[in-house]
Amino acid sequence: MKWQAAISLPIVIAAGSVSSANAATLSLLPTDMTGLRSFDNGANVLLLTFDAVKTSTGDRTIAHYELESLTNETISTATLTIPLLNLDPGGRLGTFEVYSFNGDGVVSTDEWASGTLIQVFDSVEERLPVLSLDVTSYIQDALSDNFEFLSFNFRADLGTDRYFLSDIVRLPEPAITLETLEPPASVPEPSMILGSITAVSIGACLKRRTST
Repeated sequence: MKWQAAISLPIVIAAGSVSSANAATLSLLPTDMTGLRSFDNGANVLLLTFDAVKTSTGDRTIAHYELESLTNETISTATLTIPLLNLDPGGRLGTFEVYSFNGDGVVSTDEWASGTLIQVFDSVEERLPVLSLDVTSYIQDALSDNFEFLSFNFRADLGTDRYFLSDIVRLPEPAITLETLEPPASVPEPSMILGSITAVSIGACLKRRTST
């Protein structure tokens, strides 16, 4: 008597996935922004109720942007736009400077001198200019270092032009426009395909032989 077992071998095709990513545009507005004034180069600083940048009265404006919901993996580009009203267009052209730092989200008088210079706009002569600069690397650095805020100090250097921002002159607040890429999403194909194959070589059937 001889027994041969018929064995079924399952073939499993692993679940496939299709990665997809969707681009989106987001706009970050300041969590806090207001002007600071000092007549003595920062020795004594006043907190203003409006946003201005001018040398004649030592006015600067601080803006804080919260980064809590962002990650480096999703940021493609980031652009800061600054709408201004220039009360003194033409004449001796003014200079507008942008400094960056990592603040705490609340404007305070000890931030009057804060920041590292990242951009100088010289020869600002229009009455209603809109300044813009790429701040992608600054956001990425802040996120890499686990900072909750990216902050800017807007200052004037040369010239006598007086700049005003946001609602005091009915302009939009300076905003960071983000081009983001959503994390790739896995779109599953049919979860599993099961097949079976009969191994003929090991036995396609069960036979019983009897001999006399």
